[in-house]
Amino acid sequence: MNPNEAEAEAYIVYDMEACQDRTGHALPDPPLRKGGMVGVNCGTKPSNKSPALNGKFPRGHPPEPHTAKKKFQFPRNTAPALPATPAVAAKRQTPAHAPAAPLLISKNKDIREWLDTLIKIRARVQALQRDIWIATSRPNIKEEMSFADYRVVDTIIEDEKRKMAASIGQIRDMAISLVGHITHVTSGNAYIEQLRTLMHSIETALLAFKETQRDKFEGLLRDEKRLTSELAGHEERIIGWDGPSRPDTAHDVAGTSTKLVSRIKATLLDNHGSLPEAQAFQDYVARYGGHYGGWDDLTHSAFVKLYKKYPNSNVRLVEAVMSNIPGINVESAMIHYQWYGKYLELLAARKEAIRKWKEQKVLAKQYSAHSIELSADQDVKLTERDREEEARLREQKRKEVEEWKASRKIKQEDEEREREATARRAAEDAAKKTKQHEKVKALVMERAQRKVAEEEQRKQEAEEAGRLRKHTAALSTDDIKRIQQRDQEVLSRRKELLDRRKREDEEKEKRLNKLRSTVEIHVQRDPDRLFKPTEGFLKKHEKKEEDEAGLHQSMFQNVHIPRRTVPTWRQGI
Repeated sequence: MNPNEAEAEAYIVYDMEACQDRTGHALPDPPLRKGGMVGVNCGTKPSNKSPALNGKFPRGHPPEPHTAKKKFQFPRNTAPALPATPAVAAKRQTPAHAPAAPLLISKNKDIREWLDTLIKIRARVQALQRDIWIATSRPNIKEEMSFADYRVVDTIIEDEKRKMAASIGQIRDMAISLVGHITHVTSGNAYIEQLRTLMHSIETALLAFKETQRDKFEGLLRDEKRLTSELAGHEERIIGWDGPSRPDTAHDVAGTSTKLVSRIKATLLDNHGSLPEAQAFQDYVARYGGHYGGWDDLTHSAFVKLYKKYPNSNVRLVEAVMSNIPGINVESAMIHYQWYGKYLELLAARKEAIRKWKEQKVLAKQYSAHSIELSADQDVKLTERDREEEARLREQKRKEVEEWKASRKIKQEDEEREREATARRAAEDAAKKTKQHEKVKALVMERAQRKVAEEEQRKQEAEEAGRLRKHTAALSTDDIKRIQQRDQEVLSRRKELLDRRKREDEEKEKRLNKLRSTVEIHVQRDPDRLFKPTEGFLKKHEKKEEDEAGLHQSMFQNVHIPRRTVPTWRQGI
């Protein structure tokens, strides 16, 4: 193994150690590209079929002539001297560790396989991102998407309306049919059975409709709760963005964007995030779309190359950006140019502030080495006041937690009681509705049965009248003659009685006239006679007293008991 290969492998080991998480698994890093790790010879041979592996320009655009044949790796004999971890440096300087090369080669093989898989996955991700960018680069994509979503929702709502209207129409038709059956009553058990079947079908349809709508409403409530929880989660995440966050990995302005430089910059941001210049840089990056100004990493990398090529001519830079990067207009190029200038200015100020801070830190270490030990001891041992304050804060926190738990328990109990009361009211309402429904059903059935009974009675009366008419029509001629003769005798007797009464009245009138002519009536006035009861009134009261006395007597007399006539053929037996 030549020195260059050993240097590259040592750099790979150091870089992978930097990317190890707490579980010991290697983590991906943004500086990786399709051709492997920038600045590291991963041992992969680029294919002629893949533009990305041949070092071509991203997004499928051809590169400039003088950079078309460059690859994303250093020549094997000109690999730059890269920093290494202390462990790796010790291995280099100590000859006793020379036999560890085979183990390093096996690890390097596993790393290469892992990197190949990672390259394929990232190539797929970049292809999908390019497709998404092409699909969403249209100016009216938001209007189209919103209109499409509206049409889908409108179609779903219209379908639900049609289904609901169809169900309600079916139930209405069945109710109209039931009203028609109740109006046109017929006799027989078939009518009752048909009426019962129709009512049962209406009840079944109503229950099915209610169950369906209840299930739909419950589903909508579940969706609403889920969306509410998701919105709350997103809201918490958005609110969390305003607080302190992990520092993003900055790209190298000089062009050497390796994992080592990114790791160092992230560490510096962690250590020096409180500096005003560093805070201003972080705020600027967070406010204006990250370290790429809202662009993707490939497009921004192409912009940086063009910026370095035309450092003093913004007009030529904008023209080059428009001609080499698809989908970028003049306005976006100028905005990104201004943003990048401010970005470099803040980055330089941040680096200068960190450099000064490091110098001050070195001076402080030189002049106060002994104070570090004292401060460490003071940090380990808390004062009594600090311990009391910490205990007080813990007790306060515990009380707050207990109060919160108590309030939550009370709230849950109130909600449970409210749910129980709601369920109880719903059960009572359902019982009342069921009872009322049963009552109406019983009234309808009773009315139908009464109509059927009345119809049966009318039919019986009609049959009896028909039989009577038939019996009358079946009388013999002798019976008819006998009846007619009897009727004539009765009429003659009534006529004689009327004539006799008429003659008696005439004779009585004659006698009275004769008496009036012979006797003259002289009567004195008697006013008291007006207040005396008349003879008719006295007779009337006497008749009432006789009737009341007769009521106490038995109304049953043997002479009034009807006797059955003995048939002719039984007489004399």
